[in-house]
Amino acid sequence: MANSSSFSFEYDQIEFVVLDTYEDMAKFPKELKDEIGRDKFLLMDNYRTIEKLWPVHIFDSQSPFINGENEPLGTK
Repeated sequence: MANSSSFSFEYDQIEFVVLDTYEDMAKFPKELKDEIGRDKFLLMDNYRTIEKLWPVHIFDSQSPFINGENEPLGTK
């Protein structure tokens, strides 16, 4: 059980842990990884690789969505 003066929880209550890199995962204490469950760790490196290989945030000056909205410019 993790404990703090004002916040406590059981490890099985943790839904996920976000870490930046594989290196961060390697540095994370083994006992905690085992207790929390390695499948609950999300690495931002994975998402950066996906975005690099299959970019979904392409900004094209010809796009009707360049204002960041989900509707074409001038439709509001």
